[in-house]
Parts: sequence; C-alpha cells; structure tokens
Amino acid sequence: MIDNLTGTSYVAELILQDGCATVFGKKISTKPRNLLGKKEGSKVTISGKEFVIKEIKK
Repeated sequence: MIDNLTGTSYVAELILQDGCATVFGKKISTKPRNLLGKKEGSKVTISGKEFVIKEIKK
C-alpha cells in the first residue's frame, strides 16, 4: 500500500480474532491454511496485498 501524502509504501497491519482477519476495522476473507504457523510480526500475502500480523486475539 502507498501513503497518498508522502508516496512511500507501507504494509497494513492485520488483526486475527475468532478466526477472522481484520484490517482497518474491516473483515477480510482468507483461507486458514494461509495463516498456519504465522505469529505476531509475520508478513502475510492475501489477494496480492501484503500485511503484517499485528495482534492475535483468542
């Protein structure tokens, strides 16, 4: 993702809770196998976009 003001790229933060992935307060769908073995701080690619897992809630 690219910051509109500075033009620099950054990676969106992903929050996993109750089996759902949330980015910027919106749920996104992903296959559970894409998240196997991942932990907080891991990079994940979903639908061609790169995310960093910020928090895993149970």
